[in-house]
Amino acid sequence: MAIKFSNSFYFIILAIFFGALSGILGFIIIGTGNFKIPFVGTINYAGSNLDSNIVIQQPRSVVLEQDTQIQQIENDLLPTVINVYRTNKSTDPLSSAYTQSDVLGRGFVLTADGWVISTAKAISNLKGQYSAVGYQNKKYALDNFLLDNATGVIFGHMAASNLSVAKIGRSSDLHLGQTVVVVSGRNQLSLTTIAKIGYDLRQNKDLALNSDYLRKRIYLAQTLSDDFEGGLLVNFKGEVIGIISGGSAIPADYFSTVMTQVLSKQQITRATLGVDYLDLSQIDGLIAFGDKGAYVVYEPLKDTAAYGVVKKGDVIKKVNDIELNNFVGLAEAVSNYQPNDRVELLVNRGGQDLTVAVTLK
Repeated sequence: MAIKFSNSFYFIILAIFFGALSGILGFIIIGTGNFKIPFVGTINYAGSNLDSNIVIQQPRSVVLEQDTQIQQIENDLLPTVINVYRTNKSTDPLSSAYTQSDVLGRGFVLTADGWVISTAKAISNLKGQYSAVGYQNKKYALDNFLLDNATGVIFGHMAASNLSVAKIGRSSDLHLGQTVVVVSGRNQLSLTTIAKIGYDLRQNKDLALNSDYLRKRIYLAQTLSDDFEGGLLVNFKGEVIGIISGGSAIPADYFSTVMTQVLSKQQITRATLGVDYLDLSQIDGLIAFGDKGAYVVYEPLKDTAAYGVVKKGDVIKKVNDIELNNFVGLAEAVSNYQPNDRVELLVNRGGQDLTVAVTLK
């Protein structure tokens, strides 16, 4: 007895055949890497399954998201930016007006009652008379300056209230190539990327660091002229992660640690060790002395905490439990403590490890 098949049966067989064929062809195309994704939905760019052959045919949603973030940064941070000027006491409108050439630098508002942060390059005389012009062109007298010698950051105060305040972020979370925003004025911002986080060691005289000065900086792909002095470096969360000075950015973690002192006591006190050193993790050609740690280049001076305890030629490897490496130098480790704190240093001296105790000043 012959079996008869309906037309629908043949249709199903054909559908299965062409479906399988499509699957095989798709697998072959993806395997060769010649593949473009029509951008529908969301792609996780951090995913390990993405390679350089992926092409976004409709990147509009990516651009819109970035534009939205920048707009939010503009709304949140531009009202916190100040321009710093030398005080002009003229009563004549034409003479008393400030021009772009009069700007000494920028800064930003730290508290609603008028504490601000700028740089020592913008405010070079702690006893000088300065003015700040902020949101909506409001002018304030700027005084009560406090210099953080370890970083070159200046704290000052304006007689004001109900000011917009910048949010401080963590600079220790940054990475090379990260996209960041430079806020260089009360109506100026631009995108750039992080090119380097480290020291400016272009000459031999720059190689010796000091444990009492925080010299690590954030360097950007964008060239920063003097016009950027005191500007803000901002992440895409709208947090300040650095303040621009001398063509690079002072990391926010450096000055955020003393903000409580400034606000509560109107003073800045940092622990000091008094050691001049080479950061072995940052300098080429010193592998014979080690790949990380602080090589002591001079005998500590008599009035320093390290005098008589740390010796020239020592390699300091740890401060208490803080290991010195590519991310944490001796100065960063010491900055975690307060004056009169007693710390233990793990030191390699003459090829032998030993622990010495130091009371910080």
